[in-house]
Amino acid sequence: MARVLFINIGSEGHINPTIGVVQELISRGEEVVYFAIEDFRERIEKTGATVRTVDGQKFIKAFISGGRNNVLERINGLLQTTDIVIPSVLEQIEGEHFDYIIHDSMFGCGRLLAQILKLPAINSCTTFAQTEEAFDKMFEQLSDKIPAETFNEFQRLTEMVKEKYSVEIRSPYEVFCNPASLTIVYTIKEFQPFGEDFDQTYKFVGPSITSRLNQETFDIPAIKGKSPIYISLGTVVNQAIDFYKLCFKAFV
Repeated sequence: MARVLFINIGSEGHINPTIGVVQELISRGEEVVYFAIEDFRERIEKTGATVRTVDGQKFIKAFISGGRNNVLERINGLLQTTDIVIPSVLEQIEGEHFDYIIHDSMFGCGRLLAQILKLPAINSCTTFAQTEEAFDKMFEQLSDKIPAETFNEFQRLTEMVKEKYSVEIRSPYEVFCNPASLTIVYTIKEFQPFGEDFDQTYKFVGPSITSRLNQETFDIPAIKGKSPIYISLGTVVNQAIDFYKLCFKAFV
């Protein structure tokens, strides 16, 4: 039986597809220690995994502090979370042995932790995958519009990570996509843009659909025969109350 360290700090769309993966691992005799934020404890614990948490409010605050104007600001935001995630995880697993790590492709400093702990890594990709070549091409096209101070901040943050954790970050791609020797992508290759560009280290497994482990209270019959409108800004920016009020005004 192997011990698995799962790093996936939070957001519904990144947590939910992994539930079936964790259930399957446990059914095969693996022991899973899953790091997330407190909001997801109950649903993850129902899989049989051991749940440990990182401060979600501090994580989101650090992530957003990097800025939202361009991709490098978002990458800097991810780097800002290192001092929230890494010390917390290392403290909580001190003295424990793990055989491998599974980390989310966009959250939780997964690649950095894999290197710090010297563990084989699997990348859990709940969005479309990106090759390094495609990312670099996109980044080059956008770089002219990114202020010099944003590049300077990226350099400062990567140097800080190297000094504190003895891990070298060689490119923005490593931070944004957390590449590993094996990547699980929760779609089929036919739906993946430029799917032919991905080699055998990417496993397109299709949607991860499992029975719900939590009871929902939404009154489905109440909207039967009506035309509901679904509005969502996602986990990170869904506190935009003024935006929702504007939508209500527009659709009433």
